[in-house]
Amino acid sequence: MTLKTSNTSLLSELLSLYGPALTFDEAARLLKFNNIRTAYTARARGRFPVRTIDLGGKLGCSIVDIARFIETGEFQEAASNSYVAKRPGRPSKKEKMHRSLRSQS
Repeated sequence: MTLKTSNTSLLSELLSLYGPALTFDEAARLLKFNNIRTAYTARARGRFPVRTIDLGGKLGCSIVDIARFIETGEFQEAASNSYVAKRPGRPSKKEKMHRSLRSQS
């Protein structure tokens, strides 16, 4: 992974302030989420701007990913967001049909 020189200075500044990783709550505050619950909801819906990592049983974010998002403004893949909240209640007809088609193949 190569970083631009301006991003390197931002990265080194963030590393000196926060260290290599932040908890999810700290990352949400740094990314200017108004409410921590809003950040958790965004993550559950796949809309949190940086990938999340496991920090010994706690949710966290890499400072490199945060610096890249601040610099470029591009959302990163939600590949590490393994947990996606299910909707409450009964499955919709579309979900039932999709499930039955998967079980047949």
